[in-house]
Amino acid sequence: MKSIVREIRDIQAMSVSELQAKWRELFDGQECRSRSRVYMAKRLCQRVQELACGLASAKAPIEEPPSASLVRARTTATAVLARAPRNVRRITDPRRPTPGTVLTRLWRGQEIRVLVVVDGFEWEGQRFRSLSEVARAITGSRWSGPLFFGLRKRKRS
Repeated sequence: MKSIVREIRDIQAMSVSELQAKWRELFDGQECRSRSRVYMAKRLCQRVQELACGLASAKAPIEEPPSASLVRARTTATAVLARAPRNVRRITDPRRPTPGTVLTRLWRGQEIRVLVVVDGFEWEGQRFRSLSEVARAITGSRWSGPLFFGLRKRKRS
């Protein structure tokens, strides 16, 4: 038998028709009344957990670190934004990345990695209050931090 985590990953990668076949397999031949891929995947993952561990343990979500599939490339620059865990609350400006996010930017052949923390940003062991301060420390000139890290597009007139 596959591990629960592997089976859940397989379910999340299935198409709607594959999910319907898996539904019939796990629910003793019953048809799913929904064609929502999100609903079926979520319910099938819960069912796999129920069958493997029992009903009570299926109520708790499976916790695991973010995978590489949660990293997405920015289209405006060579920066990369890695998502932070969902349980981290936004404390300040909603335009600011969530604490725990890692901003990555290629600058003059060097990869720059900045960690978003609750009270600012951290780069090479130093704390900064704003992304613009980080960009200034990296480049030596004044930059818009969100623009430098590809979080905002440059307005063309």
